[in-house]
Amino acid sequence: MRIRIEDLRQKVGVTESMEASKAFQKTDIVRRIQYLAEKSKYELLGTEWDTLLRDFGEYYPALLSDLHQIPNLNENCIRVCILLIAGLRESDIARFLHIGNTAISNYKSDINQELFHDKSARTLFKNLERRYGIFS
Repeated sequence: MRIRIEDLRQKVGVTESMEASKAFQKTDIVRRIQYLAEKSKYELLGTEWDTLLRDFGEYYPALLSDLHQIPNLNENCIRVCILLIAGLRESDIARFLHIGNTAISNYKSDINQELFHDKSARTLFKNLERRYGIFS
């Protein structure tokens, strides 16, 4: 019986995480960013970045808190993480941030190392899924 209850709790947690991921994807700011990427217009105002950070914090407060706990983590590193979760391709993220693809990979690797002790840039999203319930 106890195992069944834990299974049900886990399923409820997954369902809630999936709903949060879908809701974040549907926020006005994420839709705007996705629209801009589709139109190859890679400029966001400072207030739009603030809105994105605020909305991200509403849906992923634990992850945002953990990101802010990483010493010497710069703003672009946090933006890379948020834009990945928003569903953008790395090439679009690079254009929004005016940096190269290598920098994107380095930021992903840095985040992955700090949060999961995994140096690979490729495994970041899977690690985020496992720990924070982020779904694409």
